[in-house]
Amino acid sequence: MNSEADERPQRTRPRDYLASGKWPEGPLTNDAPPEAYLAQEISRKAIRYLKGRPPKQIAEHVGVSFQTIYNLIEGKTWGSLTAIARLEHYLNRRLWGNEHRKRPRRRIERADSDTVDHDDSGT
Repeated sequence: MNSEADERPQRTRPRDYLASGKWPEGPLTNDAPPEAYLAQEISRKAIRYLKGRPPKQIAEHVGVSFQTIYNLIEGKTWGSLTAIARLEHYLNRRLWGNEHRKRPRRRIERADSDTVDHDDSGT
């Protein structure tokens, strides 16, 4: 049995949805889920707000390893609410934005093959 889903590339990290260019600035693929856009937005903001701060100091104040922060910024992991909340608190800036809500409405397949309507526009 060879379905269309079997032919899609396995994408397990946010950066796997990068269509071209360099993470996090490049455009994402047309089939990128809302969480990929959110991960990209968090990465962009974190890079901007963390610029010039010593990595050791960041990790010490945030309470997560620098590798965790690095992987989040590089799109190598989806990140955790804990890491994102702590980064926001440390920076006193909002990282979790609304970019993922601006995506056009489309259907999202669940892992169990059900399909649900999804409205990324926030309306």
